[in-house]
Amino acid sequence: MVIDPVDPAYGFAMAEFPVSPSGWHAHFIGTALAPGGRVAVLTVQEGTQSGCPVVTMVMFGENGAIDAAFGQDGRASSAMLGLPPCAGAAGLAIGQDGAIFFMSGDVSSPTSSAVWKARADGRADTSFGNRGSAPVPGVDGFTRPTLQVLADGGVAIGGTARLAGTETWGLAVVRLRPNGSPDTAYGSGGLAFAVPPNRPIFVQQGGGMAVNADGSALVAGNIFEDDAGARTYTDATVARFDARGMLDKSYGQGGFAIPLPDASTYVQSLAVRDGVAYLSGVQNRDVKSVFVVKVDANGRVDLRYGDAGVAGTYGFYETNFHPIVAVDQDHRAHYLILEGHLLPRVTRLTRDGAPDATFGLDGSAYPTIDGWRFDWRGDLRLAEDGRLYVVADDVTPLDGANRAAIAVMRFKDDGGHRDGIAGGTAVIYYNASLDHYFLTANPAEQALLDNGITPGWRRRTGEEFRVVTSAALEPELSPVCRYYGRPEAHLDSHFFSAAPDECAAVAQKFSASWLLETSQAFQVHLPDRTTGACPRGSLKIFRAFNNRADANHYYGWFAPASPSGWTYEGYGPGPIPTAFCAPLL
Repeated sequence: MVIDPVDPAYGFAMAEFPVSPSGWHAHFIGTALAPGGRVAVLTVQEGTQSGCPVVTMVMFGENGAIDAAFGQDGRASSAMLGLPPCAGAAGLAIGQDGAIFFMSGDVSSPTSSAVWKARADGRADTSFGNRGSAPVPGVDGFTRPTLQVLADGGVAIGGTARLAGTETWGLAVVRLRPNGSPDTAYGSGGLAFAVPPNRPIFVQQGGGMAVNADGSALVAGNIFEDDAGARTYTDATVARFDARGMLDKSYGQGGFAIPLPDASTYVQSLAVRDGVAYLSGVQNRDVKSVFVVKVDANGRVDLRYGDAGVAGTYGFYETNFHPIVAVDQDHRAHYLILEGHLLPRVTRLTRDGAPDATFGLDGSAYPTIDGWRFDWRGDLRLAEDGRLYVVADDVTPLDGANRAAIAVMRFKDDGGHRDGIAGGTAVIYYNASLDHYFLTANPAEQALLDNGITPGWRRRTGEEFRVVTSAALEPELSPVCRYYGRPEAHLDSHFFSAAPDECAAVAQKFSASWLLETSQAFQVHLPDRTTGACPRGSLKIFRAFNNRADANHYYGWFAPASPSGWTYEGYGPGPIPTAFCAPLL
């Protein structure tokens, strides 16, 4: 792997879960860092024979192995945690003493939620509340709640919540004392609750909550742009409550910061450092994208950050609808998205919002697991010592076996950065008049094509992949030769191969019709010639031949996008063998 961000001392921590005949299996609900470098993952499995969800908490040890001293063989079940029948779970937080808090059903009221507490060994702490659970006062439920253990051993719960006995949703923080009773000195009976005037809450998306060192709390959520019409568009917002649970009207506009007004944005996660809020979210109107925005301690967008307060923008796909952000002590934001081809990418931004060139390649790195793929969103957690943990929800085997797992990876401090490596993007173009495809990773050529300087080639197919463009040959990579089919041979086309023997064969057999333009257009991995499998940290690239005298080839990672009737070429079993493997950069 060219850029390998995973710390080999930790490796890939995985916990497999059974898969039901209908395909249901455990899904990630929450993550928390425990003392001693341990990582807890809370999961819920639905679609069970009983029809009830099953809650399981897994604890990974400091070295990545499952902590057998936790629960039973590293797993705490619903029964161990003391949960009522058919209860689900949400949120997760762990204190410095190892005490575990999460949300689930209230044993005394099926329609209400409660905070549950477990000991560090994964068993219910019956000294908390009513035999391990305490009802959440003032609200009938949270959507995607965030929990934080307080300095006194109590717990705060925050997010979007519905006021008890009403249909009113707002941004809320609830505080419970260490024994589980409401902190009546906070807000109204332990509840802080607010809705911006004439701006109803949009319930269905995420947010977050963080309690600052001074006791104030920031809560992120989403509000409609106005209260009229179809309520189509939303704004991401952050509210601040003071240490007494009162809305701090000196923050932003009357207690609410709206960093990107009238831009149709959703906030999906919140990270706070020294009172400064970092929101990761999605813009789903106009130029759709995901982003990180920085809000200063007064509730105003920090215009010095990134591009007028916004950084880390990336094209929107359905898979990256849940971008996650975490911020270290140096105010470097770490940002997780899932790219369109289900590839997780972590980007580290500098304090001013630029990609951190000392991390990964150009600020980004891809955590991958040999033989497994990510199927949905994950999570990020930053330890106080700066170590970054990436949690993968719902990883499944590449061989199609009926298995599923949750995985945790710890990153190297530099994200696998290597000096001297340069990366580029190979883009595929289409010429309709010729019915030809062309591939180039050369920025100058791309500019000519994009600007219409070369007639007929302005259209990008949308297919592109990353390559290494460094001049020096990397030992784990293979240079890609590029041949040009001579017009006098009625060709006017290009051919690429990463296999040295195939490059040599073209020169030996077809030198009269094919001209070698370069023996190193870029560098990629070679697949296994028998199986067609790609090395970890690379993406299969397919090549298809048009079977015509003008000899054109299509290249791309999305095989069904190739033209109908063309023949796939490469290594490994059919019907779609592998031509070469693009490194994840």
